[in-house]
Amino acid sequence: MTMDASSEAAAARPRDGSQDLVPPVIWLTMHGEMGLRVAALDWSASSLGEIESWPKALRQAVSLCLASLFPMSVRWGQELVEFYNDACREIYGLERFASALGRPSAQVWPEADPQVSQDVRDVLSEGHALMSVNQKVLLTRRGLREDCWFTFSYTPLIDDSGEVAGVMTTFIETTGAPWSRAVVTAMHDPLMILDSSGQLLEINQAFTDLLGYSQGDGPFQPDYPWWPTAEEDPAGLARIKHWREYRAANFSGVAELQFYDRQRCPIWLSVSFASIPGTTAGQAATVCSFRDITLEKDAQSRRASAALVSGDLARAEDLESLLGVAQHGLELLFDGASTIQLDIGDRYLFSGGHSISAEELGEEIRVGLGGVPSADIVNLRVGVLLVPQTSTTACRAWIQFRQPRQIRPDELIVADLLAQAFGLAADGMVNVRRAADRQTHLTDAIESHRLIGQAVGILVERHKILPSRAFDRLRQASQTRNIKLREVAIDVIETGSDPEQT
Repeated sequence: MTMDASSEAAAARPRDGSQDLVPPVIWLTMHGEMGLRVAALDWSASSLGEIESWPKALRQAVSLCLASLFPMSVRWGQELVEFYNDACREIYGLERFASALGRPSAQVWPEADPQVSQDVRDVLSEGHALMSVNQKVLLTRRGLREDCWFTFSYTPLIDDSGEVAGVMTTFIETTGAPWSRAVVTAMHDPLMILDSSGQLLEINQAFTDLLGYSQGDGPFQPDYPWWPTAEEDPAGLARIKHWREYRAANFSGVAELQFYDRQRCPIWLSVSFASIPGTTAGQAATVCSFRDITLEKDAQSRRASAALVSGDLARAEDLESLLGVAQHGLELLFDGASTIQLDIGDRYLFSGGHSISAEELGEEIRVGLGGVPSADIVNLRVGVLLVPQTSTTACRAWIQFRQPRQIRPDELIVADLLAQAFGLAADGMVNVRRAADRQTHLTDAIESHRLIGQAVGILVERHKILPSRAFDRLRQASQTRNIKLREVAIDVIETGSDPEQT
């Protein structure tokens, strides 16, 4: 009667459980395919030598690894020679599973994640067990490279002399349904999950819809493509990096930051984050949720700008300054080109920083100025008409948008307030001038406005800036030097100097 390998092993096994007296080939063949392959491999050419010469600690570790139903590996010696069990087949992939046995770990995993490699080095150097939760690993399996997630448990292996000689690793793959994927799937708000180094683990569809970047565009790590560049917004980039340092040092918090979508359009976001500690020291992951506050930030900016412009309207000393401030303020608020119609006996039209004739008006602007104010906040509009309530003048302002868009309620409220400030300032200006020769003063005002328009044109051409920025420089120089805006414009025209230098 013959005995199979397992029966022979059972007969040869000492009753106290020790393997010292069991021939190596026998105790190895008890452990499935990988046990047979370990027994059949010629170890004499390796750094470990023949199986019979292996330290007792190595034989015990290999036996435990091969017998486990969990994916496990053993790496031993200075080269970290690889052993692994049958349960590793899916994780290693067919090619690596067939070729990795007995080879140094660096040859088996040339693409090893830096964090995984660092964890192994820490266990070897410090001799303490370590667990790494939901660690991202790039693997090639089934012929495809894919991002996978694992929880690793690392155990130091002590040789017969009491020194750390290797590492035993238990793998638990969480790629199929990690907690992070469950979280992002359940959330409707934009969401991303980062590991402790800043590597992006998960983003959801709402994040992709908001910023245009998907999981497949990765891997992502700082500096992320949705951060502003140093050329776009150095101050904004500094704020984000400061927030990142704050996030690393705190469990949770909220910040308001400006990111850029894939078309490089700025978006203000309220970012709430919470760190999820791992089982080892330090944070394992950070969950960040986002809320688009671009409209709120725009509204805040408009209110602040309107307050400044209203103050400038109230301080305007002459009609040309009043017209310039009104045009600048309306264009700033609505991001469009403004045309002002002023009826004081005769009709005067102003656009682009200078007076124009009725024949120079485009048809769309002509229709806009002749229309009726509308509170429509639903439909796309080509512009908006403002009609300030005045007692001595008839004022209208038409702002032509760069492209049709909706008008938000807060825009209309701020614009109406600014229009009223302009109307009151115009009334006051006219009342002051009634005692003088009205026609003469109006002619002077128009001439002054023409001169200011020329100065604006010079600055636009010289510095390649927008007309609104050029006018703002003239106005700032007028306030700083305490002289009229017209005189600053004349200095620029006659001397060719910048307004701050004349």
